[in-house]
Amino acid sequence: MDGLFDIAYEIQSNAVPASAVTSSNDTLRGAIEAHIQSHYADIIANEDKHGTLYRELVMMIEAPLLSIVLRKVRGNQVQAAKVLGLSRSTLRKKLKDHRLL
Repeated sequence: MDGLFDIAYEIQSNAVPASAVTSSNDTLRGAIEAHIQSHYADIIANEDKHGTLYRELVMMIEAPLLSIVLRKVRGNQVQAAKVLGLSRSTLRKKLKDHRLL
């Protein structure tokens, strides 16, 4: 049981205070929420447009993600697929969907 307390103490004593952590994730999340609220309020309100919001947002976020990862791995699709946790065939499909291939 002492081992668990030692691990817990080690984690706690080396932890970075929450106030010191940059909020880049919170900033991105906030930006996405603001974008949804301002640009997609009509989709949420208009039942004829239901079913498009998720797909549009995924496409909007996915394209730059794929581009950045491909640049970082110098166009190597096998490495990009590993980084993204996708199969190479799924990556290629997504690249075609976004006209990146």
